[in-house]
Amino acid sequence: MIVSVDGEKLIKQAFSRCEPSTTDNQLTVEVDGQNRLYEILERELQAKNERIAALQAELSKERQQPEPPRSWWSRFWSK
Repeated sequence: MIVSVDGEKLIKQAFSRCEPSTTDNQLTVEVDGQNRLYEILERELQAKNERIAALQAELSKERQQPEPPRSWWSRFWSK
């Protein structure tokens, strides 16, 4: 599985608690590790989405503030 967000770190976290004792348990351990990785990625995605929402709200506030009045000189040269 290829993970683009701190992939190696996340994979190590996901599989750190998985220790197969026999060959029969390897598939179960792999699925458990993948589920754990999915949960980690889901939490990171949620945190990033919350950060995006906060930045969008901040940008929206900035856009709602009126522009400061320009001097007659700057208005003259902007035409």
